[in-house]
Amino acid sequence: MTAEPAPRRTATRAAGFRQGLFSNLLNPKVAAFHLSLFPQFDLHPLTGLAQHAVLAATFRVLALAWYCAVVALLGKAEELLRRNTVRRRISALSGVALVGLGGALLAKG
Repeated sequence: MTAEPAPRRTATRAAGFRQGLFSNLLNPKVAAFHLSLFPQFDLHPLTGLAQHAVLAATFRVLALAWYCAVVALLGKAEELLRRNTVRRRISALSGVALVGLGGALLAKG
């Protein structure tokens, strides 16, 4: 008797966004990062709260730009890796590497 594999759940973009948002909001390292980094900059005419708001907004814009670039790059990589020829070549290369590793272990032992 063979067990059937569990059906795959597909996560929606909203679910992924919520998971990332809660991960960041509940992560104490994020607050520690901001509290340790922001006091190094002095935007003199602004009050302390305004300085933190400007620096946080700047950080968020830069992070958004970075993550957009990463998502675009990963989208292109996904398109490339879905091609059958690329998948066959990766499998062949992996097979050659594993056979070579096995041969090296056999030769040492």
